[in-house]
Amino acid sequence: MGKKKTKTSSTETSRTVTTPTRPDWVDAQAKGLNDALTDLGRADPAASVAPLSDLERRASETAGGLGVGGGWGSGWGSGGTDWANWGRATPATGPAPAATAPDLSGARLEGRGEVPQAASVLDNLSAYMTPFRDQVLAAAMGDYDAEAGRRRAAQDLEMAGQGAFGGSGAALTRSLTEGELARGRNSRLAGLLDQMFAQGASLSAGDADRRQQASTAAAQLGQAREIEQAQLTQARDIERARLAHEGGLEAARLAQAAEAGRMQDALARAQLGQEGELARQRLGLDGAASRRADAETQARIGAQVRAAEQARLSASEQALARRIEMFSGLPLGLFQGSVTDSQGQRNGTETTSGATLGEIAQLVNSLTGSPLSRLFQKKGQA
Repeated sequence: MGKKKTKTSSTETSRTVTTPTRPDWVDAQAKGLNDALTDLGRADPAASVAPLSDLERRASETAGGLGVGGGWGSGWGSGGTDWANWGRATPATGPAPAATAPDLSGARLEGRGEVPQAASVLDNLSAYMTPFRDQVLAAAMGDYDAEAGRRRAAQDLEMAGQGAFGGSGAALTRSLTEGELARGRNSRLAGLLDQMFAQGASLSAGDADRRQQASTAAAQLGQAREIEQAQLTQARDIERARLAHEGGLEAARLAQAAEAGRMQDALARAQLGQEGELARQRLGLDGAASRRADAETQARIGAQVRAAEQARLSASEQALARRIEMFSGLPLGLFQGSVTDSQGQRNGTETTSGATLGEIAQLVNSLTGSPLSRLFQKKGQA
């Protein structure tokens, strides 16, 4: 007999689900940063741009006057300028003001250091002993008193049966029994009180240790805040001193330059005398150059002051950017779950064998007496 082959195909689908385990602090930090970004977006962008400083505006005004009529020497010989006293007057722009440091008073930490508080075992000892006294001690002593009452009743019954209930022997027996019961009660009470104190002291000691640790941690945190505040204050004072020193040096240099310019102009006027238009033009050019130098110096110092102001205005944005950068560096993917679906198909071939000759013969024998059995017998005889 032949074999029969059958092709089979099956499709398998599986799903792997990892429950999200993202903690609440991740959402809280992300929401806080998002709210800060939203508030920053609602703010006026112009508020974070430092305006022109006074020195820059003065430099702009001085530069705008360069090349305009009425410069130095324009009134030569016409009585428009008192050349005898020229050089003694204070320049119209005045001395350059000293540079001021940006206000860093807002960069301070909140909170003050705390002094560690000593925690005592006796602070909450009664709170731990009260439940033991109300529940364990009261129940145990009540049971002891009940047992003592039963013992007294049994003794009275026994003495009544012996007929010695009212004699001196009965009184002595009762006295001994009462003394024994009192000693037993006191011993039992002392043991329970000792156990109550030991357990209460142990629990209170643990509580005191936790309070002591919390107080010490708070004090250490306060000290760290104080140290950081002192460092910020010191850095601010150093920056202010540096800017003030640079401003003072620049102002002194400007004053020396102005004095030197006045001395040179006075010497030039004494030498020029009546030389005419050429000397006047040369003096006008020198004055323009001096004003141009003053304008450049004012613009440079004003730019430094505006840069310091811009740094102060951008401090909050930079701090927010650093927070976002640090938060983005956290491995947040480790706290996020996932769902994975997969599907595959499996193909195969099955081979089925037909009936053997032995199986056919067995089937024929089981059909003895049937027409099919007789047909096979006739074919065998033939």
